Amino acid sequence: MTTRRPSAPIPGQAALIAADAVPPSTDQVMRACERILWEAVAEPALLDHAATGVRFTSFDVARARRIPEPGHHNWWGLLLARLHRDGLLEPVGWDQSHRPSSGRSGVRVWRGANCGERAA
Repeated sequence: MTTRRPSAPIPGQAALIAADAVPPSTDQVMRACERILWEAVAEPALLDHAATGVRFTSFDVARARRIPEPGHHNWWGLLLARLHRDGLLEPVGWDQSHRPSSGRSGVRVWRGANCGERAA
């Protein structure tokens, strides 16, 4: 007969459970609405650009299609990741960012899915 040892508590587990029970603040709801509105503008313009088969970074497409900057810089990554999961975009490599504030950091290069190698 084996005896089961009690599991050790996970640090912070109680705080996570308690935080999950708290409804979101008005600020959090407004931020979520702001992101939804930004994606409603950015997504169609991005997909229209991706359909050309041209390789692009988020900054390149924002500049070419005059997409406004998001309320938070992570929103680009969230949008691109969702479109990739949905099979609408595919990663095709890496490049240095052309965004002036980036310090030429590495960024993902994308292309519309099923666009082949029409343009580089």
